[in-house]
Amino acid sequence: MPKTISKNQSDSNSHVRISDLGLAVELKDNEPIKGRVGTVGYMAPEIVKNDRYSYGVDWWGLGCLIYEMIEGKAPFRQRKEKVKREEVERRVREDTEKYGEKFTDAARTLCRGLLHKEPTLRLGCRRVGRPEDGAEELKAHPFFTQAETRTGREPVPWKKMEAGKLAPPFCPDPHSVYAKDVLDIEQFSTVKGVRLDDSDNSFYEKFNTGSVSIPWQNENIENRSNTEIGLNGTDKNTSESSDCQQCKAKHGKCKCDLSGQEIIEGANHNDDPHRKKSGTTSSDENTSALKAEDKGRNGPRASMAAAACIDGSAATELSAEDAPLHRRQTAKAESAIQQHQQQLKQLIEEQRKPSKIDEIEAN
Repeated sequence: MPKTISKNQSDSNSHVRISDLGLAVELKDNEPIKGRVGTVGYMAPEIVKNDRYSYGVDWWGLGCLIYEMIEGKAPFRQRKEKVKREEVERRVREDTEKYGEKFTDAARTLCRGLLHKEPTLRLGCRRVGRPEDGAEELKAHPFFTQAETRTGREPVPWKKMEAGKLAPPFCPDPHSVYAKDVLDIEQFSTVKGVRLDDSDNSFYEKFNTGSVSIPWQNENIENRSNTEIGLNGTDKNTSESSDCQQCKAKHGKCKCDLSGQEIIEGANHNDDPHRKKSGTTSSDENTSALKAEDKGRNGPRASMAAAACIDGSAATELSAEDAPLHRRQTAKAESAIQQHQQQLKQLIEEQRKPSKIDEIEAN
């Protein structure tokens, strides 16, 4: 089933590995076995009937996987459908899977061959002999001999794939959650009986998901943050002071920093009634401090506000309370950059190390 297929984190080409082999059995001399073990909806008819079975059940499972990858749902169960185990097993025994427009002729014949109810007629089981013979039968199918690639239709290079030398057409981001909503995660979760409320949905909206573009997510998060801290104007908990009104009357508008503290571009504003007299910093220090704070908030409105407070011809003064805060934020930003650079350096060193395959080829 799909959840037992894992991405190899150490593989830069994102090749997958089959996991959870605790119930796997190695057949001796092709002797069939008996046992009702598997996942509902992916077990072959012979397992559901509690008959003896062989390698054919694996080819059935492969057919279910390929079908689901193309159609977006399992062959005998609708997506998010709540149905009893007995009904799913009845469908496996009696019903015929349906094929939509997403299936090509080759994909349709492949899945039909793999999902044949009779094991002896199933694709991969028609040749009597070693288990490898069944794999060779699948490799000879047009789905693999005429696979659609970026350069056209060509056979799948099995040896390159087995050696890990073939780059897949898509590499998922390990830091992204590829789900459109919380219910998608709930469907595959092993924890049951947990009720999700609005707080869970609002928390999930801030996740870095693969189904929604990152800029769109950043804009949503930024707008919510701006509303909470009052970046769209002055602090929502602070009313406009009489000093600020005087400044507007004199200069047309009041220059305010990102936290709601009123400041003025210093050169010719010494007589401004609400100008901060203490804790002044140089123009370069103010510029880097505001940029660091702007980077932390990560929003276009913050960038505009920071630009409004920085003047190349005059020094911007910060209050004694704000200056230490900006210095701490700058230090945090520099520390984060150093950590990212160190991680990048480690990744580059790991990629330069020869793999086991390269060592074998070299010998």
